[in-house]
Amino acid sequence: MKEELAALFSELKQEQKKVDELIAKLVKNRTRIVNESDVFSWVIRREFQELRHPVDEEKARCLEGIGGHTRGLVASLDMQLEQAQGTRERLAQAECVLEQFGNEDHHEFIWKFHSMASR
Repeated sequence: MKEELAALFSELKQEQKKVDELIAKLVKNRTRIVNESDVFSWVIRREFQELRHPVDEEKARCLEGIGGHTRGLVASLDMQLEQAQGTRERLAQAECVLEQFGNEDHHEFIWKFHSMASR
């Protein structure tokens, strides 16, 4: 019985040693994973920080481009609007002149038309 008890005690010690080794491996793996995670987190933050600058520059360039195109289009439309308003004014003046000519006799019409054309 003492021999069986000694054998069981020896087996128990071996199992305890295996469990202690397993615990040591698990602790080592846990520590390694936490450390690697910290390193990966640092690398990712650094890489994204480095990417932020070119992204901000590209964003500013795009916004500046949109602003420039908008200013160009608005200036072109303003110029076209001025031209159209000028044309409308000249047409209104021509209409007034035609109405005046229609109200005058033929001789005065020719004289006024000739004086306007010679300007």
